[in-house]
Amino acid sequence: MMQDTDAELRGETIRIQLREPKWVDAVGFVVAAILLFGGFFSAQPINTMPGLGLILALGFFGRWRLGDCQLVLSERGIRLQAYSHSPFFFWSRPWSRPYYCVGEIPWGNFAGAGVTRSMMTQCLGINVAHLGTFLGTRVQFTDQQTVNNIKRNTLSAGSLVRPILGLVLKLVGCSQLPRSNGEVAILEWNRANYGYHVVIFGRPLWFFGRPFRGGPEKIVEVICKRARIPAALGSE
Repeated sequence: MMQDTDAELRGETIRIQLREPKWVDAVGFVVAAILLFGGFFSAQPINTMPGLGLILALGFFGRWRLGDCQLVLSERGIRLQAYSHSPFFFWSRPWSRPYYCVGEIPWGNFAGAGVTRSMMTQCLGINVAHLGTFLGTRVQFTDQQTVNNIKRNTLSAGSLVRPILGLVLKLVGCSQLPRSNGEVAILEWNRANYGYHVVIFGRPLWFFGRPFRGGPEKIVEVICKRARIPAALGSE
């Protein structure tokens, strides 16, 4: 892997992978399928392998269908594709997925990056100066997988679910659901509760593991070097 400091000094494009490769989920799916079908032919009268295999297979298949997640840093700015926190995180339906945040952030629209925490986990936070301009750059992403993942975003809650979700958010110390629907409201809610518009979760095993070592703090350092601003490593 390239050294991020050298790449930054040379002004090269830096790609930061934000989730494990697809082959990891593919291997997990195959192993789960072996457990599933192997259990059916087991001589034991009671066997939990089929049930376990089915659960794992469905889980890995769902993960395999997740969108590409990466940050691409260039002289122009940040190209962002990542799953972000949202007020509907506790209610994201399997067919809608968590909020998939996609767009281009020119350095002129970049307002800072830092580390924040959600659910006792360190997260990478990114702020933009003009949300409408950021969301308007989405038209550049035309591949079918990205388009499909954007369509699965959960942007509102039904009238029956809304009071329950609001209570859950209150119990974890967050503000109430935004009154208006849409992504601007989601990103503003993130900023009000976590200090950043885009809040990208960290994972202990794979997330933020390639090509940079050091977790979200290191990524903040690299982003701010490229943007030529001081790094804010703590939550705002």
